[in-house]
Amino acid sequence: MPVISDRLFRVEYDGNGKNIFDVQYENWTDTEWLFDFFTEFKRDLEAVDAPISLKRAIKLTIDDADRLFELLNENDGANLSTFFKPLDKRKKW
Repeated sequence: MPVISDRLFRVEYDGNGKNIFDVQYENWTDTEWLFDFFTEFKRDLEAVDAPISLKRAIKLTIDDADRLFELLNENDGANLSTFFKPLDKRKKW
Protein backbone atom coordinates (compact mmCIF):
# COMPACT_ATOMS: atom_id res chain seq x y z
CA MET A 1 0.00 0.00 0.00
CA PRO A 2 1.54 3.35 -1.00
CA VAL A 3 2.30 6.09 1.51
CA ILE A 4 1.96 8.74 -1.19
CA SER A 5 0.13 7.31 -4.17
CA ASP A 6 2.27 6.90 -7.32
CA ARG A 7 5.32 8.61 -5.76
CA LEU A 8 6.49 7.13 -2.48
CA PHE A 9 5.77 3.53 -1.61
CA ARG A 10 5.96 1.86 1.74
CA VAL A 11 8.31 -0.94 2.61
CA GLU A 12 7.60 -3.38 5.41
CA TYR A 13 10.23 -5.43 7.24
CA ASP A 14 9.78 -8.65 9.17
CA GLY A 15 6.03 -8.67 8.61
CA ASN A 16 5.51 -6.14 11.41
CA GLY A 17 3.04 -4.11 9.33
CA LYS A 18 4.88 -0.83 9.87
CA ASN A 19 6.26 0.95 6.86
CA ILE A 20 9.80 2.32 6.92
CA PHE A 21 8.53 5.87 6.37
CA ASP A 22 6.72 5.76 9.72
CA VAL A 23 9.55 3.88 11.45
CA GLN A 24 12.11 6.47 10.37
CA TYR A 25 9.95 9.35 11.56
CA GLU A 26 9.38 7.65 14.89
CA ASN A 27 13.10 6.96 15.33
CA TRP A 28 14.28 10.40 14.22
CA THR A 29 11.91 12.13 16.66
CA ASP A 30 12.40 9.76 19.62
CA THR A 31 14.87 11.22 22.13
CA GLU A 32 15.70 7.83 23.66
CA TRP A 33 16.36 6.22 20.26
CA LEU A 34 18.49 9.20 19.20
CA PHE A 35 20.40 9.17 22.50
CA ASP A 36 21.29 5.51 21.98
CA PHE A 37 22.18 6.13 18.33
CA PHE A 38 24.42 9.14 18.99
CA THR A 39 26.01 7.43 22.00
CA GLU A 40 26.93 4.47 19.79
CA PHE A 41 28.33 6.78 17.09
CA LYS A 42 29.76 9.46 19.39
CA ARG A 43 33.07 9.42 17.52
CA ASP A 44 31.27 10.68 14.43
CA LEU A 45 29.90 13.66 16.35
CA GLU A 46 33.38 14.45 17.62
CA ALA A 47 35.01 14.04 14.19
CA VAL A 48 33.21 16.90 12.42
CA ASP A 49 34.87 20.31 12.03
CA ALA A 50 32.67 21.85 14.71
CA PRO A 51 31.77 19.03 17.12
CA ILE A 52 28.36 19.25 18.74
CA SER A 53 27.06 17.88 22.00
CA LEU A 54 24.85 14.83 22.21
CA LYS A 55 21.96 16.99 23.41
CA ARG A 56 22.37 19.41 20.48
CA ALA A 57 22.61 16.55 17.96
CA ILE A 58 19.32 15.14 19.24
CA LYS A 59 17.56 18.51 19.02
CA LEU A 60 18.87 19.22 15.51
CA THR A 61 17.86 15.76 14.30
CA ILE A 62 14.31 16.12 15.64
CA ASP A 63 13.99 19.58 14.08
CA ASP A 64 15.32 18.32 10.73
CA ALA A 65 13.06 15.26 10.78
CA ASP A 66 10.00 17.38 11.52
CA ARG A 67 10.81 19.73 8.63
CA LEU A 68 11.62 16.91 6.19
CA PHE A 69 8.50 14.86 6.86
CA GLU A 70 6.33 17.97 6.88
CA LEU A 71 7.69 18.96 3.46
CA LEU A 72 7.18 15.46 2.09
CA ASN A 73 3.60 15.38 3.31
CA GLU A 74 2.78 18.93 2.17
CA ASN A 75 4.07 18.25 -1.33
CA ASP A 76 2.42 14.83 -1.58
CA GLY A 77 5.79 13.40 -2.59
CA ALA A 78 6.02 15.54 -5.73
CA ASN A 79 9.52 16.49 -6.85
CA LEU A 80 11.34 14.36 -4.32
CA SER A 81 14.55 15.16 -6.21
CA THR A 82 14.35 18.72 -4.88
CA PHE A 83 14.70 17.40 -1.32
CA PHE A 84 17.51 14.90 -1.89
CA LYS A 85 20.90 15.06 -3.56
CA PRO A 86 22.34 12.10 -5.50
CA LEU A 87 24.86 10.03 -3.56
CA ASP A 88 27.22 10.09 -6.51
CA LYS A 89 27.82 12.14 -9.65
CA ARG A 90 26.96 9.52 -12.25
CA LYS A 91 24.73 10.67 -15.06
CA LYS A 92 21.07 9.77 -14.85
CA TRP A 93 19.86 7.35 -17.52
